[in-house]
Amino acid sequence: MARFRLIPALVVFVAATSFAGLQRPTPKVTLELPKTITVGKVAKGTVIVKIPAGYHAYQNPTHEEFEIPLAIKSGSTNLQVRKANYPKGVMMTFESGKTAAYEGTIKVPVEFVVRGNAGAAKVGFKVSYQLCDESSCLPPADLTVSQSVTLKRG
Repeated sequence: MARFRLIPALVVFVAATSFAGLQRPTPKVTLELPKTITVGKVAKGTVIVKIPAGYHAYQNPTHEEFEIPLAIKSGSTNLQVRKANYPKGVMMTFESGKTAAYEGTIKVPVEFVVRGNAGAAKVGFKVSYQLCDESSCLPPADLTVSQSVTLKRG
């Protein structure tokens, strides 16, 4: 009887350890923004994306229509991204041909405008991406990061 009690526990243990290995890789995103931002004026900052080892994300703009590029968008209602200066990717060769992609850490300078009242605020950026390895791609995903700033009237 004791042997049959161990079977459900063993099944749960095997399932838990199997699913732990299936955790989806995610880029690490950080922001370099001014501590104080003037409301309604263009501000500049940098979105830093660290792509997990063994993966790449397609350059923006892409070389092929079917590729989903890494993209920086507004991640909060008080922020409007005016411009993102995407760096050039590295050329990679696959069975289907050559393309440009990002690997490792990339820095994307951004220009943005923040709306709101003077005082403490959070501003957010959304990073849209699709991670791929040498043979396949994961489904597209979004990651939103925010930072506390001080807003001042111009």
